Amino acid sequence: MKRYVVTGAPGAGKTALIRQLELDGFGVVEEAATDVIALYQAKGIEEPWARADFIDAVVSLQRNRELRSRYAMDLVQFHDRSVVCTAALADYLGVPRPPNLLQELRRLRVDNVFENRVFFLKNLGFITPTEARKISYERNCSL
Repeated sequence: MKRYVVTGAPGAGKTALIRQLELDGFGVVEEAATDVIALYQAKGIEEPWARADFIDAVVSLQRNRELRSRYAMDLVQFHDRSVVCTAALADYLGVPRPPNLLQELRRLRVDNVFENRVFFLKNLGFITPTEARKISYERNCSL
């Protein structure tokens, strides 16, 4: 099975592309951070990315989704982001990379989980804010 990561700036259209790939019959694995944010916000936590356990929660959900996807019979899968993107998020947030993130990065490398080619989507020129996506287009462009 070939697994590819789809990544890019917030609001670049990753999820829309993943939905289309799914409709076209490809295997897809959902992005995890948005779901972790939604869960915490449903519990009344407004800015879950500021919590010490946020990165751990994202890594755990990504790992579970990636491991479950191994049982699929897909010849090709597309993953909406990956633990590599979570490492970049930890760096952006200025938090140390937790042990489970470092372990996952090693596992991905040793097990050669993903193809070396990554699909990086360019910014669309705007960002639609959501409860999970509070970054502005101007702020995103300055990163």
